[in-house]
Amino acid sequence: MTTFNGARYLGEQLASLSSQTVKPLELVVCDDGSTDETVAILQSFSAGAPFTVRIFQNAERLGYQQNFMKAASLCKGSLIAFCDQDDIWNEDKLDVVSKYFTQSDDLLVAHDFCVVFEDGRQSILA
Repeated sequence: MTTFNGARYLGEQLASLSSQTVKPLELVVCDDGSTDETVAILQSFSAGAPFTVRIFQNAERLGYQQNFMKAASLCKGSLIAFCDQDDIWNEDKLDVVSKYFTQSDDLLVAHDFCVVFEDGRQSILA
Protein backbone atom coordinates (compact mmCIF):
# COMPACT_ATOMS: atom_id res chain seq x y z
CA MET A 1 0.00 0.00 0.00
CA THR A 2 1.15 3.51 -0.66
CA THR A 3 -0.16 6.48 1.25
CA PHE A 4 -0.17 10.25 1.08
CA ASN A 5 -2.49 12.28 3.31
CA GLY A 6 -5.01 9.44 3.32
CA ALA A 7 -6.17 9.59 6.93
CA ARG A 8 -9.83 10.00 6.02
CA TYR A 9 -9.82 6.82 3.90
CA LEU A 10 -7.54 4.45 5.79
CA GLY A 11 -10.03 3.11 8.32
CA GLU A 12 -12.19 1.35 5.74
CA GLN A 13 -9.23 0.03 3.77
CA LEU A 14 -7.45 -1.33 6.84
CA ALA A 15 -10.68 -2.94 8.05
CA SER A 16 -11.12 -4.62 4.65
CA LEU A 17 -7.56 -5.96 4.83
CA SER A 18 -8.13 -7.29 8.35
CA SER A 19 -11.33 -9.05 7.33
CA GLN A 20 -9.76 -11.04 4.51
CA THR A 21 -10.66 -14.73 4.69
CA VAL A 22 -7.03 -15.42 3.75
CA LYS A 23 -4.80 -13.00 5.63
CA PRO A 24 -1.87 -11.37 3.88
CA LEU A 25 1.64 -12.42 4.86
CA GLU A 26 2.38 -8.76 5.53
CA LEU A 27 1.25 -5.23 4.80
CA VAL A 28 4.03 -3.04 3.47
CA VAL A 29 3.17 0.65 3.52
CA CYS A 30 5.25 3.39 1.96
CA ASP A 31 4.11 6.82 3.05
CA ASP A 32 5.09 9.63 0.70
CA GLY A 33 5.35 12.47 3.20
CA SER A 34 1.87 12.72 4.70
CA THR A 35 1.18 15.76 6.85
CA ASP A 36 -2.11 14.49 8.28
CA GLU A 37 -2.73 11.59 10.69
CA THR A 38 -1.97 8.88 8.11
CA VAL A 39 1.18 7.53 9.77
CA ALA A 40 -0.35 7.62 13.27
CA ILE A 41 -3.38 5.65 12.00
CA LEU A 42 -1.08 3.08 10.40
CA GLN A 43 1.01 2.76 13.57
CA SER A 44 -2.11 2.28 15.69
CA PHE A 45 -3.43 -0.34 13.26
CA SER A 46 -0.09 -2.11 13.25
CA ALA A 47 -0.23 -2.67 17.01
CA GLY A 48 -3.26 -4.98 16.75
CA ALA A 49 -3.21 -6.14 13.14
CA PRO A 50 -3.70 -9.87 12.46
CA PHE A 51 -0.60 -9.81 10.22
CA THR A 52 2.77 -8.06 10.11
CA VAL A 53 2.64 -4.38 9.17
CA ARG A 54 5.82 -2.64 8.03
CA ILE A 55 5.64 1.13 7.62
CA PHE A 56 8.24 3.12 5.70
CA GLN A 57 8.27 6.90 5.57
CA ASN A 58 9.99 8.38 2.54
CA ALA A 59 12.61 11.04 3.33
CA GLU A 60 11.50 12.91 0.21
CA ARG A 61 8.40 12.69 -1.97
CA LEU A 62 8.70 10.01 -4.63
CA GLY A 63 5.37 10.46 -6.36
CA TYR A 64 2.70 7.85 -7.02
CA GLN A 65 4.58 5.55 -9.42
CA GLN A 66 7.96 5.46 -7.67
CA ASN A 67 6.30 5.05 -4.29
CA PHE A 68 4.51 1.90 -5.52
CA MET A 69 7.75 0.56 -6.96
CA LYS A 70 9.50 1.15 -3.63
CA ALA A 71 6.70 -0.63 -1.76
CA ALA A 72 6.90 -3.60 -4.13
CA SER A 73 10.67 -3.82 -3.67
CA LEU A 74 10.23 -4.10 0.12
CA CYS A 75 7.74 -6.98 0.03
CA LYS A 76 8.90 -10.38 1.27
CA GLY A 77 6.19 -12.60 -0.18
CA SER A 78 6.10 -14.21 -3.61
CA LEU A 79 2.70 -12.66 -4.42
CA ILE A 80 2.03 -8.93 -4.17
CA ALA A 81 -1.47 -7.41 -4.08
CA PHE A 82 -1.26 -3.68 -4.64
CA CYS A 83 -3.75 -1.40 -2.95
CA ASP A 84 -4.40 2.30 -2.65
CA GLN A 85 -5.17 3.97 0.63
CA ASP A 86 -8.80 4.47 -0.40
CA ASP A 87 -9.54 0.94 -1.66
CA ILE A 88 -12.07 -1.31 0.02
CA TRP A 89 -11.54 -4.99 -0.73
CA ASN A 90 -14.12 -7.75 -0.84
CA GLU A 91 -13.36 -10.11 2.04
CA ASP A 92 -12.40 -12.96 -0.30
CA LYS A 93 -10.11 -10.99 -2.63
CA LEU A 94 -6.85 -12.59 -1.47
CA ASP A 95 -8.45 -16.05 -1.33
CA VAL A 96 -9.71 -15.83 -4.92
CA VAL A 97 -6.49 -14.36 -6.31
CA SER A 98 -4.15 -16.73 -4.46
CA LYS A 99 -6.17 -19.77 -5.61
CA TYR A 100 -5.87 -18.56 -9.17
CA PHE A 101 -2.08 -18.45 -8.90
CA THR A 102 -1.91 -22.00 -7.53
CA GLN A 103 -3.95 -23.24 -10.49
CA SER A 104 -2.06 -21.47 -13.29
CA ASP A 105 1.37 -20.47 -14.49
CA ASP A 106 0.31 -16.85 -14.96
CA LEU A 107 2.45 -14.12 -13.45
CA LEU A 108 -0.18 -11.37 -13.23
CA VAL A 109 -3.85 -11.22 -12.34
CA ALA A 110 -6.07 -8.22 -13.02
CA HIS A 111 -9.68 -8.01 -11.94
CA ASP A 112 -12.80 -5.87 -12.09
CA PHE A 113 -13.39 -2.94 -9.81
CA CYS A 114 -16.10 -0.48 -8.99
CA VAL A 115 -15.60 3.20 -8.27
CA VAL A 116 -17.81 4.47 -5.45
CA PHE A 117 -18.07 8.18 -4.68
CA GLU A 118 -18.27 9.51 -1.13
CA ASP A 119 -22.02 9.99 -1.50
CA GLY A 120 -22.42 6.28 -2.30
CA ARG A 121 -22.92 6.61 -6.05
CA GLN A 122 -21.25 3.95 -8.16
CA SER A 123 -19.97 5.54 -11.34
CA ILE A 124 -17.77 3.04 -13.08
CA LEU A 125 -18.14 -0.70 -13.34
CA ALA A 126 -15.06 -2.03 -15.02
